[in-house]
Amino acid sequence: MQGYGLIVYDSSTKRMCRVESDYMRPTDGFVSIANDNFTYINGIFSMTTLYDDLFYAPVSGKEIYKINIKTLLTCPDKEQANAENKFMIKLSSQSGQITSAGHAILYSDSQAISLLGTNVYEKSDKNTVILAQDINLLQAVASLKVSHFWKKVTCLSDRFQRFASGNVQLNETNFRYIEIDLEEVLRETHQTLPTIYRKNANDQNDKTIVDHEEDKTIVDHEEDKIIVDHIEDKKNVDTPLLSTFLTYFNPFNIHSYNSNVKH
Repeated sequence: MQGYGLIVYDSSTKRMCRVESDYMRPTDGFVSIANDNFTYINGIFSMTTLYDDLFYAPVSGKEIYKINIKTLLTCPDKEQANAENKFMIKLSSQSGQITSAGHAILYSDSQAISLLGTNVYEKSDKNTVILAQDINLLQAVASLKVSHFWKKVTCLSDRFQRFASGNVQLNETNFRYIEIDLEEVLRETHQTLPTIYRKNANDQNDKTIVDHEEDKTIVDHEEDKIIVDHIEDKKNVDTPLLSTFLTYFNPFNIHSYNSNVKH
């Protein structure tokens, strides 16, 4: 199939459609990571949601856009989709992955080899901060996730530029799993810190109180039904094979699990 777009499936109506927009197309395929230069042309590689909006970034581009989820569910044509897309963040280089934490969009900078966060609800020239920068750990971020349950931002880097340029060194560590403290990320992106009180095993009330900024929700566990507003709760995190444990402060404590996986 030609073109670049999104496949949208509405489970309430069991309807599926394809939504295309000029903003979903690749605009810059020249990539430079750790002095390795190569060409990579592709469309949307990563998406994240923030309240009622879907944020996305073409992997071969330097922009992050958003579009309202309800608009996507109407299956707009290309002209309508172009009109509804909104430009949100200008990137200095390509970002392979994006995710969200509170009011912030987190993303990587492939050329600067760093992770950044932009508070999209803060209107100032200081709403973007560098969360971490490390020339060894953050080469080609392939996965970026947020776990409120573990209070971590997890990252997987894979030195993709070595594979793209055919310059893989099998005696080197090419894959790394990294953790960053979520509380530090929220503070650095100028957000109120959410506090989660988990139930004690001996608590007869069997209640969980969630305080997220001004939102307060009491969660009842009766019949195993849990409803939490504005809290993403991921209880399982994959644990990779580990060979080395390193701790960095740049500017936060970054826990890096290095896996000597060879291709």
